[in-house]
Amino acid sequence: MSELTEFRVSGSVRRGGGAPITAALAWCSMLVACPSPAPRPTASEPPVVPELAAGRCPISSEAADGGMVYLLINRTGLVRMTDEGMCVAIPPAPEPDPYQWDHDTEMVVAPDGALWLSDWSGVRVVGQGGEVRQVATADQRVFVRLAIRSATDVWAVSSDIEWTVDHFDGSSWRSVRTRADFPGQFDDNKFVDLVVTDDAVWVESWNGLWRGVDGVWQPVDRSERPLDPGESLRRTARSLEHLFVADGQTPPLAGSHIGDLATDRNGRIWVVSDRALAVVDGNGRLVAQWVPGSLPLLTGQIERVAVVGPGPSTLPPAGAVATRTVVGRVTIRGAEPLAGARIELCTTVAEVCPAGSLAGRAVSESDGSFRIEDVPDGEYGLEVRPPDIAECDGVFSMNSGLLLVTAHDCPEQAGICDVGELAQCLPFEMPPPPG
Repeated sequence: MSELTEFRVSGSVRRGGGAPITAALAWCSMLVACPSPAPRPTASEPPVVPELAAGRCPISSEAADGGMVYLLINRTGLVRMTDEGMCVAIPPAPEPDPYQWDHDTEMVVAPDGALWLSDWSGVRVVGQGGEVRQVATADQRVFVRLAIRSATDVWAVSSDIEWTVDHFDGSSWRSVRTRADFPGQFDDNKFVDLVVTDDAVWVESWNGLWRGVDGVWQPVDRSERPLDPGESLRRTARSLEHLFVADGQTPPLAGSHIGDLATDRNGRIWVVSDRALAVVDGNGRLVAQWVPGSLPLLTGQIERVAVVGPGPSTLPPAGAVATRTVVGRVTIRGAEPLAGARIELCTTVAEVCPAGSLAGRAVSESDGSFRIEDVPDGEYGLEVRPPDIAECDGVFSMNSGLLLVTAHDCPEQAGICDVGELAQCLPFEMPPPPG
């Protein structure tokens, strides 16, 4: 069975001595053949290192020694992994909005090793010494793409419908081009990609490709487009399909699809699936992998990964993962118990769990209760599918599920995680008119 999955690629700003790059969106077809539920993975022959200590990253006036990996983890924040351990570089937003970052966050490593982030909290830069600074933008603009030559030569594209190409000179942002400056066949011209080379800025949209040199912009044939370094990672992702299939020697990569990946200076590939963080060597061999709960601070799904320099020189062993029993009760519109409803826990929020993403399933009893045992710590979408009954029939009947991060949402109660009442077959209601 194959599945079309969207993933994002990122990594050091220079790969193999090439030109600066940015993260790029791509599509790839992943061959999924994992057993269901997927086996709980362990690191494959990782070097033994001292136990990692988790906490807030210290601030230093000097750059950290060696390489590092940044992980954007739901409900945990921006986490930095080095040879010394794991720490939180930027904590998540306070409740009630703990999902400060999502799959739209842009995260790019600059040539000087600083990490640039653009999201709904603005543009922030994390230095190698751990210091975090805010880079003010006009109108609190959010950028969907960043390309960095240096700290005083940063290019970006905004997320607005009327998107703009902006430039940062180290002190302020300036809009250089607008969507209307890229005319062509489509009035509803969408942005496609931004690539910066040593001598030009390349912007691709539905209306074609433009090249900007010293303030002069000209349309050019798409065949002149410089090789997007992200394309090599897209090919790499397609070549990693075999990792989801057990070969009898190495445990398969846990999960159902690749969400992000990055390369380090040593040629290792850091892979994020919907269920694990993994490291693959230059020969395509799975060297190590960690699921939520097997490392400090790795409590939920990883949205982004970026690598500075060679990355950590040693890989920590995967610790034992705690398991819980998830219980709850399903009702019809918050009143009568609903029997025969199917409940599934998936690492991918979807109407149907892809192969490799299923963590457990149950059917509600006559009193509406359900119980799913041996659920590893992690982040799951809980989906409820009511039986085919009159109360749940019709286009105006809505069902409810939830997003569950066990390390954050489940109290320490003898391994029991009670998600409470899940009301189903709710009547559809139009939102109230504005003010």
